[in-house]
Amino acid sequence: MTVALARSVSQRLAASSFGLAQNGRWLVALANDVILFNPETGAREIIATIDHAKPDMRLNDGKVGPDGAFWVGSMDGTQKAPLGGKLYRVAPDGAVTTIATDIAISNGLAWNADATRLYHSDSRGSMWIDCWDFDAATGAASNRRRLRDNDLAAGRPDGGACDLAGHYWSAGPSESRINCFAPDGTLIGTIPVPLKNPTMPCFGGPEMKTLFVTSLDSKIDGSGHDGILAIDMDIAGVPVHIFAR
Repeated sequence: MTVALARSVSQRLAASSFGLAQNGRWLVALANDVILFNPETGAREIIATIDHAKPDMRLNDGKVGPDGAFWVGSMDGTQKAPLGGKLYRVAPDGAVTTIATDIAISNGLAWNADATRLYHSDSRGSMWIDCWDFDAATGAASNRRRLRDNDLAAGRPDGGACDLAGHYWSAGPSESRINCFAPDGTLIGTIPVPLKNPTMPCFGGPEMKTLFVTSLDSKIDGSGHDGILAIDMDIAGVPVHIFAR
């Protein structure tokens, strides 16, 4: 196997995001495939395969929604119009629905506590944060509107999470911070973090009051600027959802 082929195979099998599924399994987004993975046996089952618009594209940020489906976006590293990135909804039966198009790097998926709002961002291009009305019973997203646009000063928007007070937390990797937005998109707070490129906030811990933050290279390299950070919070976060399969 040539070095180029080995690298290509490695990229196809690399996990970009994952969620929790039934019976202790994980739902994992690879470059093109969404699979069910059993961590005890190593068994894999392909749920869906995404055909990307351009070569070398891959899936990126993904989360299980309150509707029990897996929401996952793709990224177009070329950043050349027309942008090929899309946002997809993968139903438990494997059916794939395209929700949004013309995206550079899909990111920022999060739902509020009562599952009536879906947040989504693009980390490149015009670097926006959008909000949708959401119906957890049907998985329908509607009434899309723009909350933030070209907001490089706050750090390009990356991964996101919601707390029980209705705030949307968004990683700002280019400014090494975590931003807190009100439901209308107003920036109401920031947390500077000692990470070079923070990419994803995620609430966890016994009371969901620990904010875990990953970085672009979530390993300790000796510099103190990469790894995973844990921050004690005053407000609890919205728990993750389970894939309905």
